Amino acid sequence: MARDPQIEEIRSRLNIVDIISATVRLKKAGKDWKGLCPFHDDKNPSFAVSPSLQRYNCWACGKSGDIFTFVQETEHLDFPQALEKLAGMAGVTLRKGFAGPARETDGVQASLAEAVVFFREQLSRSQMAQEFLDKRGVSKDMSDRFAIGFAPSFGDALATTLLKRGMKLEDARRADVVKPEGNGFADRFLGRLMFPIKDVQGRLVGFGGRALGDSQPKYLNTQDTELFKKRRLLYGLDLAKSTIASEGFAILVEGYLDVVACHAVGLANAVAALGTATSEEHGGILKRWTDKVVVMFDADDAGIRAALRSARILSEGGLEVAIAKLPAGEDPDSLVKSGGAVRLRRLAEDAVSPIAFELENMETHHDLTKPAGAEAYVNQAITVLAAVKSELERDKHIEQVARLLPSFHLDRKRAESVVRTEISRLTRKEAKATVRMEGPPKAKTLGAVDKAEIGLIRAACDPEWAGVAWPFLDPELCINPERRAVVEALHEAFLFGPPEGSAAEILGEVEDEQASQTLTAILMMEWEPLSEKYLEDLHSYLVRMDKRRLQSEAARSFTEETAKSDPAWQEYCKHRSEQ
Repeated sequence: MARDPQIEEIRSRLNIVDIISATVRLKKAGKDWKGLCPFHDDKNPSFAVSPSLQRYNCWACGKSGDIFTFVQETEHLDFPQALEKLAGMAGVTLRKGFAGPARETDGVQASLAEAVVFFREQLSRSQMAQEFLDKRGVSKDMSDRFAIGFAPSFGDALATTLLKRGMKLEDARRADVVKPEGNGFADRFLGRLMFPIKDVQGRLVGFGGRALGDSQPKYLNTQDTELFKKRRLLYGLDLAKSTIASEGFAILVEGYLDVVACHAVGLANAVAALGTATSEEHGGILKRWTDKVVVMFDADDAGIRAALRSARILSEGGLEVAIAKLPAGEDPDSLVKSGGAVRLRRLAEDAVSPIAFELENMETHHDLTKPAGAEAYVNQAITVLAAVKSELERDKHIEQVARLLPSFHLDRKRAESVVRTEISRLTRKEAKATVRMEGPPKAKTLGAVDKAEIGLIRAACDPEWAGVAWPFLDPELCINPERRAVVEALHEAFLFGPPEGSAAEILGEVEDEQASQTLTAILMMEWEPLSEKYLEDLHSYLVRMDKRRLQSEAARSFTEETAKSDPAWQEYCKHRSEQ
């Protein structure tokens, strides 16, 4: 495959160790460098960086890539933005008009922009949609600020309009605002209030549609496209990021209308996930502007569970998290209408730690006036506290929990001792069960099939042994599907014989992203010395395994497919059954 010379120039001028060490503290470990993985809560150094491959790989979470993917992932940039940043660091002037893959999305973005105009026009013509916004307290100013629109209920109104305005419907399909139907296209969103969604730079990337009546689903988002990745987007962040930075914290709410309601009363640091669970990516995005997040979800059981889950994920991402205690049956939207900014801001300021929030919520589900209810609460609370990593945070709540122990209510110190002992027991049990993953598996610890498949792939990417290993490299012999995909990708990249060049150059020719990640991990493993005899033995073993597999499949096939029609087989079965 032809690779862009400017991208290769940038790659050749920059060292991946230098790029990553600006974010991750790395230490030399043999031929590679090692550190704590920036993509998950890593306690033991599982993140390896290879100067020879110019790649990184985490042996725990599986993240893998090069300088471009690292900058994209850690700084939440798309490819053109990462390219521009790295070009500046490398001293490479990008040729005029060069934008990499982003050029392919010009028609998609144009379709999205025209869709916004269309939905806004339809809102002004829909009395039902305007009455809905009035009822929810959304003023015209806020409607204009968030460019809220309306998708009519008839099937191809947007598709027809886009066609008249010179848009290509194939681009609109890629934008996910229309969908194929019959011989033409139909609108994707019907009878919904439309919320344009922008990325952090303010570029339009998709839509969220809310049903006005009882239609299901209540919320319908753009599906993942070239531009729209909902796990990496937060609704309203383009408008909220400066306020988040100045206020020192973000407010995370559940829905689009919650965001609009908060902004309407001056809480312009409110954002929302796009109808999906809070992700690690969301935490990484918010961390660019603040270290603190207040989670403010609905005060029902589903909202409470979602708030606790979101708090855990954001905390693991290094954010200080608090959860606002909303009155039962309320959400930020309803609170704004009933109490305005003062009440909502007070709730944000009085937010408590996730552990305090969980324990208080647990109390409401137990009858603490009865010994059985109190004991059940204490047992559940001990399990919760045992999972708390901060000993200081845990100590804050031990006395609160211990006072409810029915058997020891007159002896506070003894009750606390019992609670601490049980927490310690559970903590030790959890620590014992934790698997330490500090580096790649050793060749000698692998099973025979793994060793054979990995050994041949490694040899095929070794300049000294590629010619010997290449004839042995057959995807049909690979039992592991991920490694089979690697072999197929190598054959696709090198049609005319064994690869030439370094392992890094060979890796750069693999187009499939998943295959590239798997191959990176393989090439960064420690391995045994190679020899021609060793490679022949690996190949022979895979051939024997393949023959056994084929024989087994043939036997199953004969039993299942031909037994009914084969007289000899039927007679044999009858004879066996009579014995």
